Amino acid sequence: MTTRRTILKAGAAATLPHLATLPWTLPLHALHAGLQGLGVAPGTLSQPINGGWTFGNVVVSTANSSSPETEMAIVGKVSYGRQLGRVLDALGVLAGHLPADVRDHPALLALDALREEIAALKTDLCRQRTARMRDDLTHLAKTDADAYSRLRAELLAALRD
Repeated sequence: MTTRRTILKAGAAATLPHLATLPWTLPLHALHAGLQGLGVAPGTLSQPINGGWTFGNVVVSTANSSSPETEMAIVGKVSYGRQLGRVLDALGVLAGHLPADVRDHPALLALDALREEIAALKTDLCRQRTARMRDDLTHLAKTDADAYSRLRAELLAALRD
């Protein structure tokens, strides 16, 4: 494998110098150099052998899942954030029915802290999106008054509902 990678990276002449002296290899060297110069052939070639998929820094593969394809389909349909939110909400409801002395357990307090942190992030992101929307509306008002008027009427009608 190392020899093959070296051949792909440096060319056959670098790994197998005796081949460079054989006349029949000259066209191969020229072809390799020409293709690399045109950007048609990569200088190195790598392909992941992990049969799974990644989500951020989480790798899902057959090493940690019996069905990575199923997990990918689930996350594609119901986002990880939505799943986490529903689990946190359900645990919060269940924890609310526990006796007061159990509700002060560090694990449940950490759960509440995590829910509050996620809620604060959602609020902050909402503010950021709203600011971008306000900037976009300002730009639209300056560049396309008719489109701005139509959109403004739609937004006001939606806000009345």
